[in-house]
Amino acid sequence: MKYITTGIDIGSHYARLCVIEHDSKEKKSEVVGCTKIPLSGMHHGYIQNKDSVQKNISKLVSETNKAFGTSIDTVIASFGSTSISTALVNTHTVVTKADNEVTLFDIESIDKNAEESASVNNYKIIHANTIEYKLDGEIVLGNPEGMKGNKLEAKKLFIRGLVNQVDDIETVLFDAGIEPITVLPKNTSAAAFALSDKHKFVGAAYVDIGAETTTIVVYEKGSIIGYNIFGIGSNDITNDIALGLKISLEEADEVKNGTNTKIYPRKKIDDIINARIEDVSELINNYLKKIKRQALLPGGVVLTGGGANLPQIEEQFKKILKLPFKKVDFEIHTQKKGTIRNNEFVECYALASLAETFEKTSSKAGSNGFLKKLKENSSSFFKQFLP
Repeated sequence: MKYITTGIDIGSHYARLCVIEHDSKEKKSEVVGCTKIPLSGMHHGYIQNKDSVQKNISKLVSETNKAFGTSIDTVIASFGSTSISTALVNTHTVVTKADNEVTLFDIESIDKNAEESASVNNYKIIHANTIEYKLDGEIVLGNPEGMKGNKLEAKKLFIRGLVNQVDDIETVLFDAGIEPITVLPKNTSAAAFALSDKHKFVGAAYVDIGAETTTIVVYEKGSIIGYNIFGIGSNDITNDIALGLKISLEEADEVKNGTNTKIYPRKKIDDIINARIEDVSELINNYLKKIKRQALLPGGVVLTGGGANLPQIEEQFKKILKLPFKKVDFEIHTQKKGTIRNNEFVECYALASLAETFEKTSSKAGSNGFLKKLKENSSSFFKQFLP
């Protein structure tokens, strides 16, 4: 049986979509295609004009279906608003069984307590993962179920999005004719895909410099230990160049990307670009200092996004962050468009790949009511699969 899964990355300036076809009989998967469309009605990752965003996404889905002969009806989506926040929760419970064996009940109990501690008015938990368990003060390697002790502790990270923003994303997707399986924080899926297991264990930061925002996902010991979105992106460099050189935004963007044929003072352009790169680097460095990982990530920084190709960025990042540095090397083979070597599709590809997990779960459990149940309980369900 063949089926498709779809991921959509909703950014400030573009919506990007990836469709993967899976053949359960042949046990293989192949990318059908990746597409994108300019997105109006967004600002710093949140929806300002629902009608405009819905029309853009409807057009994207329609053009993708027409180009590749697909019929997209469900999707995993991600967004990256600057209002997204995190909560690091430490909680504990007393092991309930008489012989002190840790049971699934104890683990679910401590997870519930942690989620209640992280819940705040007007916010919805859109990602949860366990950083570590301790049993009687000793760190547990893996799942504590079946072990024996008196006191079970857990350290968990929760990522929260404003309820109205998450609802708006879901609404525009429904209005565009596709059902959102769930909505995730931007780049959690891409980071899980792009970072190697070794990097995720020793400690590494995945950084995406987008048009209006910069996202950082920090891993250690196989789990996300930090996440933040800064309200600064490569468009700020365009704006600075436009002001500094007294030229239009369109021309400034060409200057930034090195495609403008006119001659401008090279040193002035470099100074403008470097000043913004330094701003981004300082924000990242301060955040790493806040979570006590400043210059302490052996896996270094893995960089992607439109701002990843700016001149001098490697030099500035190494100078300020004092960490190893490399750019995402992304390549996928598609059925009709050949090989894609474009890092901007990492996120939607990772989302589409993640969706296969839920398709398999649906097949095993029976599809009746699956998507509805998953949508209603996404935060507790997804933590079984996300790193």
